[in-house]
Amino acid sequence: MKQNTFFAKQNTAVKWIFLLIAVWMLWFAGSAVAGQIRDLFVQSEEVHYVTMEHIEEGYGLVMGTEHLIQAQADGEVTVLIAEGERVRKGNAVFRIGDLYQYTNHAGRVSYQVDNMESGLDISAVAELDMKQIYHEQQRRKEKKQNAVSGEPYAKVQETMSDIVMYVKLQQNNYTATLETGQSVMVKLLDNDTEVHGTVAEILNTAQGERCVKVEVTTISDQLFQQRMYQVALPYNSERVLTIPKQALAKKRGVNGVYYLHKG
Repeated sequence: MKQNTFFAKQNTAVKWIFLLIAVWMLWFAGSAVAGQIRDLFVQSEEVHYVTMEHIEEGYGLVMGTEHLIQAQADGEVTVLIAEGERVRKGNAVFRIGDLYQYTNHAGRVSYQVDNMESGLDISAVAELDMKQIYHEQQRRKEKKQNAVSGEPYAKVQETMSDIVMYVKLQQNNYTATLETGQSVMVKLLDNDTEVHGTVAEILNTAQGERCVKVEVTTISDQLFQQRMYQVALPYNSERVLTIPKQALAKKRGVNGVYYLHKG
């Protein structure tokens, strides 16, 4: 009796296995047939033109006329004017306890004091390790620091004075075409902003880099959020047509699409 029960269980398991195999084969065959039927019909899909461009990436350093604000006491700081916001002469920028710190200048506020406020020329910038400065800047932004009496804690950058961006790129066929007087567009990758300007100076470095001084002609609020940016210079832009994968149809063994041009 026990032996009959054992064989009955075995037969049941075999039946289930064959049933699953049959279901899988039916699903596979159905999918193949459905695909062939679908290919017999034209599917309508919307297509778009997009701009494709090559880019050259590097680092960009923003400089202008900057005025430091000294802390008048030690202690924890309460920020009153956020990074990059406008301030007028005489406004309170931050406070230490009950002691308010004011500015004597109008412009954009920054808390990224980095000992470059007096300005640098292209030769000095060419010697900087911009990648290292960029990462130090990011760490400094994440770490809140207390004020030290007599030391600068913030600064105001004038927006009405000349603003320049020093861009450092690798020397290659594209960067070799850059020349003074040329109009360029620089993309700030950190905040997805475009900056337009004119090339004023170019200096090649011994490390195989090209340092380009760009006089900024279009000033945006986002420009003053950082000292150093990851940047990209786009070139060789072209408009291309993008076609969704589901619009592909196979006819006589060849993949293709039907394109209906409106207008």
